[in-house]
Amino acid sequence: MTENNGIKSIYKIGAEDGALMGVYFVVMFMCNVYAATVPVLGLLGLAMFIGTPFAVWFMVNRTRVANQRYRFFSAYWMHGIMIFVCASLILGMALYLYLRFVNPTYLHETMCQSAEVFAATDSPDAQEWATMMRRLADSGQPTPIVFAFSAIWLTAFTGSVLSLFIALVAKLLPLSMRRDNNHRY
Repeated sequence: MTENNGIKSIYKIGAEDGALMGVYFVVMFMCNVYAATVPVLGLLGLAMFIGTPFAVWFMVNRTRVANQRYRFFSAYWMHGIMIFVCASLILGMALYLYLRFVNPTYLHETMCQSAEVFAATDSPDAQEWATMMRRLADSGQPTPIVFAFSAIWLTAFTGSVLSLFIALVAKLLPLSMRRDNNHRY
């Protein structure tokens, strides 16, 4: 299933690109975690977040240009879905390991900080949010595994929706005149 006449399956290409995107997501997560101590990391994490669609476009377009076999909408979309599903699994594993073993108090501290921010406003809705955040923090929810699985589902779902738009753009844009015939996917 993975190889046919020396050409990789779209699933294998997506999984390989997903491994790279998973590392990208882990770096983005770590930038955001340590942004409180090194503020420039917050900007880097934000830039990486904004750059995510462009990184996925680069991966999908590379396959689109290199391989005539996968020049249809469903292949572009499946490639993007595979990128995000594989990346979300890597991110989820890294989140779990970080939240469970490296910094077990991270979720509690972050929720308490959020409650303080909400409590500092005059809005009644914000006060409700502050109360809810305190209750969640005091109850120990979410646990690291729940948070990791939530991140996996969120990343995979939003990535599949983003991939839909990237596939649409890939289908509508004409191929460039420059082709790399020596590189076979």
